Amino acid sequence: MRGFAEDLLVKDMSGARPMMDKLESEGWRRGRTLFVVDAETGGSAEGVLRECGYVEAGTIPDYGTSPSGRKMGGIFFYKELRAPEVSGLAMDMNMTADEVRPWEL
Repeated sequence: MRGFAEDLLVKDMSGARPMMDKLESEGWRRGRTLFVVDAETGGSAEGVLRECGYVEAGTIPDYGTSPSGRKMGGIFFYKELRAPEVSGLAMDMNMTADEVRPWEL
């Protein structure tokens, strides 16, 4: 079953990986096995998604529009989800997707 994230904004990219870990864990808890996300082509999120193990699925030119009205390309990624592993990052497995607030990470 597929899950996806939409319109995630992270001011401090150091919070991106913990946010993705929490979203993936919540997706797994809800029975999702595949996570799909998109990002602005060439943006900082593209590198973070690759570092988090996401696989590029493809690009679409002029997919989105910047706040200034400029057309931007979109790049799509996917990741097959597995059971969360215990790591150095303490995960709150009881946190729901509604409680994930990227601006607080």
